[in-house]
Amino acid sequence: MPGTIVVGLGWGDEGKGKIVDVFASRAGHVVRGQGGNNAGHTVKIGDAEYALHLIPSGILHEKTFCYVGGGTVFDPKHFLEEIEQLNRAGIQTEGRLFVSQYAHVVLPTHKMIDTTSESLREDMKIGTTGRGIGPCYMDAVGRYGIRLGELIHPSFPEVFRNTMHLQRKKYSTAYDFSSFDEEQIIKEYTDYANKLRSYVANIEQTLDRVLTLDETVLFEGAQGALLDTVFGTYPFVTSSHTVAAGVLAGAGVGPSHISNVTGVVKAFSSRVGNGPFPTEDAEPFGPVTEIREVGTTTGRDRRVGWFDGVLSKHAAKLSGATSIALTKLDVLSSFDAIKVCVGYELDGVEIDVPPVVSADYERIQPIYETLPGWNVPIDHMKRASELPKNARAYVDKIEELLEAPIDIISVGPNREQTIVVNQEI
Repeated sequence: MPGTIVVGLGWGDEGKGKIVDVFASRAGHVVRGQGGNNAGHTVKIGDAEYALHLIPSGILHEKTFCYVGGGTVFDPKHFLEEIEQLNRAGIQTEGRLFVSQYAHVVLPTHKMIDTTSESLREDMKIGTTGRGIGPCYMDAVGRYGIRLGELIHPSFPEVFRNTMHLQRKKYSTAYDFSSFDEEQIIKEYTDYANKLRSYVANIEQTLDRVLTLDETVLFEGAQGALLDTVFGTYPFVTSSHTVAAGVLAGAGVGPSHISNVTGVVKAFSSRVGNGPFPTEDAEPFGPVTEIREVGTTTGRDRRVGWFDGVLSKHAAKLSGATSIALTKLDVLSSFDAIKVCVGYELDGVEIDVPPVVSADYERIQPIYETLPGWNVPIDHMKRASELPKNARAYVDKIEELLEAPIDIISVGPNREQTIVVNQEI
């Protein structure tokens, strides 16, 4: 069972790109199974930094084959721009990067519907990236989307005109389609199709073959489990299944091939966009509010707060995490003391699971334990045994809360600033 899933246990931006990069050095194949270019993985190698949105971060290893699965929604223009960016950096993609024919294509109309819909929400904005991801999934589920197989097929012009006809009938009362020139879009997307043709493949058959041969395959989750369209902090979620099972379904691979699920969490909590965040700026005990981060995809400042053991455990259980990768432990190195949320109080009652209804989050009071900080830099440390006693105690506390072993500890942004606790993963 050679398959490993790497999935975020937060609202995204957990540092999955780096963890995938660590695993990819030993993996022959890396697969992306859901989401679109609303996701973002950043990998830093030496002085170079790569921000990838559709292409799996395994592409940075020259001998690794990469795949974009049928469960993704695919923006061909953005994909080609990423390829060009990688090629300029000397990273070749031809012959080792493939996209499923089943992936649904993001159209210009989807982006317009996305941004217009967000503006109509007024005080209930989701914080969407505006890249057309949700509307593309809506059309896919509504059964009049366009898949990549149709885009590269001679029937594309007819399929597109039919889709536009249905979109206009469904959305015309709320959305303005007058600016769209159908024939111009057909021409533009036909050009994309010609450039993409060599990347489109039957990747489901390929993955089944290499997994059967016991070759190592890494499944790269996008966003985080708390953004899952069913189990996340609804309605402030994304439009795909971001738990581990969703990654597999989107890749077209069955669960019997999986031997490990690595959940990625930060040493603190963060979120981009709107929605519940129980530990955000929670009575600032230390400089947690001074942590400044920017979302890879949105460029927006991330909201930050203390580590939330309730939501993180919820996410770990939903994905069946067998191990944990803890990132950004070095960010807390200047703290005198660190709070960890170990439970919630809701209307005077202690609870250890998150509420389902979004409005209930507004009344949550986090229950904290305070741990001593370590006040020494750790970004140069290579082994867990080198970590200060208080840093190790903090790691142990998170391990206890999540009920899964922490097998990887990231102590800096670079590839080499990674402590692999368990060499067997």
